[in-house]
Amino acid sequence: MTPSHTVVYTDGSSVGALGPGGWAWAVEVGPQASGGAHETTNQRMEVTAGLEAVRALTGPLVVVSDSAYLVNCFKQRWYRKWHRNGWRNTAGKPVVNRDLWEQIVPLVLDRGEVTFQWVKGHSGHVMNDHVDRLANAARLALAPGVVRQQAVWPATYPQHCWSCGALIDLGEPISRWGDGADAWYGCTECVRAMR
Repeated sequence: MTPSHTVVYTDGSSVGALGPGGWAWAVEVGPQASGGAHETTNQRMEVTAGLEAVRALTGPLVVVSDSAYLVNCFKQRWYRKWHRNGWRNTAGKPVVNRDLWEQIVPLVLDRGEVTFQWVKGHSGHVMNDHVDRLANAARLALAPGVVRQQAVWPATYPQHCWSCGALIDLGEPISRWGDGADAWYGCTECVRAMR
């Protein structure tokens, strides 16, 4: 990778198998964007994030994602077999999210200057965590009624707000929103904004 490459971080988020979702991309100390869909899946949002980044940014590009689905499509050239097999996967079933793949694959191949790298999600990587927050905020903006505040209590250990990234210190108010794996923790300002 040369200094002339733009490195963009992407992420997607959704609730349940078919629910509200968000996507985001961001360049460190540069542009960023996010959006969402009301009825979608996490994989659709991951691919949409990559698609929107490739559409928006010009020049040599490195797309960094925590989605093995997105990254491996290009690193392992899954798209070649899909195309050769009439957009069917190795099990003979229709390729999921074909409409998105048919948009992003030609964009990437025609440019010839786009590469993909995988990063482990939720591992403390600053930019991956940033686009995760942006994607979740886009998802939450679509369906504020779906995600509800469940509890407010003093933080028992320092942690970061999943919406804005602010540090919530020991004893400061913290709120849990959502259910199970979809829950997130917010600071006072973000909690007020959700009401």
